[in-house]
Amino acid sequence: MYANLPAWKQSPFIRIIPPFILGIALHWYVSFSLPFIITGLLILLSLVFSFSYLPVHKQFRVRFIMGGAMLCLIFSFGMLISYMGNIQNETNWYGHHLKKGERFLLRLSEHPVEKNKSWKCVAETEAIFGKHIRKLTGRIVVYFQKSDSFSLKYGDKILVGADAVSITNSGNPGAFDYKRYMKLHGLFHQVYVPKNKYVCYGHSPSLFQAFIYDVRDRALKILQENIKGKDNIAVAEALIIGFREELDKDLVQAYSNAGVVHIISISGLHLGLVYILLNWVLSVLPFIKRKKIIQWLLIILALWLFAFVTGCSPSALRSAVMFSFIITGKTFFKQHSTYNALCSSAFILLCIDPGYLWDVGFQLSYVAVFGIVWLQKPIQKLFYFKNKYLQKLWAILSVTIAAQLITSPLCIYYFHQFPNLFLFTNLVAVPASTGILFGGILLFCVAPISSLASITGLCIGYLISFMNTFIVSLNKFPYSVTDHLQLSVLSMWMFYGFIVCTALALLYEQRKMWILSVACFLVFAIDCSLRNISDRRQRKMIVYNIPKISSLHFISGKHAVLFADSSLVMPGILFNFHIQPSEIVNGIESTLKKPFSRNEIYLFNNKLILHINAPLKISKSMRADLVILSNNVRLSVEDIRVFQPSLIIFDASNSLWKIEQWKRACEKLHLPYYSVPSSGAYILDQ
Repeated sequence: MYANLPAWKQSPFIRIIPPFILGIALHWYVSFSLPFIITGLLILLSLVFSFSYLPVHKQFRVRFIMGGAMLCLIFSFGMLISYMGNIQNETNWYGHHLKKGERFLLRLSEHPVEKNKSWKCVAETEAIFGKHIRKLTGRIVVYFQKSDSFSLKYGDKILVGADAVSITNSGNPGAFDYKRYMKLHGLFHQVYVPKNKYVCYGHSPSLFQAFIYDVRDRALKILQENIKGKDNIAVAEALIIGFREELDKDLVQAYSNAGVVHIISISGLHLGLVYILLNWVLSVLPFIKRKKIIQWLLIILALWLFAFVTGCSPSALRSAVMFSFIITGKTFFKQHSTYNALCSSAFILLCIDPGYLWDVGFQLSYVAVFGIVWLQKPIQKLFYFKNKYLQKLWAILSVTIAAQLITSPLCIYYFHQFPNLFLFTNLVAVPASTGILFGGILLFCVAPISSLASITGLCIGYLISFMNTFIVSLNKFPYSVTDHLQLSVLSMWMFYGFIVCTALALLYEQRKMWILSVACFLVFAIDCSLRNISDRRQRKMIVYNIPKISSLHFISGKHAVLFADSSLVMPGILFNFHIQPSEIVNGIESTLKKPFSRNEIYLFNNKLILHINAPLKISKSMRADLVILSNNVRLSVEDIRVFQPSLIIFDASNSLWKIEQWKRACEKLHLPYYSVPSSGAYILDQ
């Protein structure tokens, strides 16, 4: 009956989701007041209802106006959801009532996670104790100083007497926008609690959340007891239950370079495998295989339990909601649409938390599934093999190609690289991860029988070791990954326009799509060319905001010289995390790295720059445009005044107390200054 209808008519949510997303996005960038949004909604509702009272023939004439009004209504609803999703719009948000010296009553929302020098967790604000007790709400990040007596857990209530500070970014070019990331999760402040500076005030966990944490802790214990090897345990924890805290960063980077990082992140792949397993098990059980409603209920409960235990990542939630719609459609209705299930799950999740729209995992998850549903079969039809095993292999590869093709612009935009060997790595990693996941489920089932659990854990360990070795070895191949790629927002959209228009032209033989495809490619090429010209003309000096480290980057065109402490000059995580993003965003092709020597003078863009990191003899005849102070150098601001600098820069290698001393002295002498730890990286761009 519906076979000849286009997908957008079979799936009403396909028409609903675009204006809804646009409404959320517009309110994110241009905040509107609640009365304005409500007024717009009421006007549009009145307009839509008035259409329903028109005669049928007149309704047909004005159907486009009515359709436009409905889309505007959904658009306004998206704005309302975005407004309500921002906790800063609530009058009882703790951020509106912050004062120094007051105490917080907090309830831990999760188990504290161990960091290098602290324990970190997110807590829910229940009240602030000052002159008056005020019941407030809002989540806050809490860091506890490490101590042997630390024993807090989820649900504990504590009274804290420390001041909350705003979450800030490093300000380094190309760096991860931590402040924006935390804002999307409703987190705006953090508090550091010294040891023994908090008082336990009780314990009131959510019973359901406590049950979820208990299940996860038991699962972690089973994995740790039966799987050998630190990396093997870490990968098993990440792949099976979504616990990523113990993963080695270099190993994660290897998986990312190979294009299989989704393997160690709970995603639709994992829930799909769980669904397949459950569907098979329930179809062979004698008392359940013919009772569809019981099967439907058990599968949905199991999928949602798995999603909650693995941390409720956006991709896992998307999969749980989408599978719930698909299973419900198969069980109770004759017709069901994958596109409709995909869009409706996105609509529900965005209603719950509109911040998901900017979550990278959420975006990649939906785009990948859309690409698989839309392009997998056409790609598979490109080749046919008489051998059934080769045909099945090609079917698997077509899924990988479809997902990689449609997610490439986003991956390049966010991660600045493309995995050249993604076909080979997925060909091995996907079956291996499937075996590991099913082996993990089997391990939980046989855990009471220690001998069987040990054998199962041993097999899982061997399989993980094989997969890790394969990924790391392949990552060492020359040209295994193309990195340092850079796309602007415009280039990313033009890249998508080129892919979509070309696919439409090939699949549906629409000649107009070829014109749009060429237009998108031309705009993409022009934008990249203009960016390349701009990069070749640039001249910048950057003082990076890297805690306890001094660094100075001189950029001229596509070449640069980095002066830094020895720990940053050497290849490793520090350089990759702090400097490499800046090189990518600035289009740098080569960098000469040099360790700092004592007190250097640089001439850059006709400016004399003096870097002081050790005591020196002051010369009254010397003049400097910029003076950079490092390593808590024993030098007073009065001494620096002799150089008559236009600006004094305190870099991130200095202690905060020392910087405060220098700040007060500069203010007293009316000298301009810039604190890198407080204000972010300093960039001289001329």
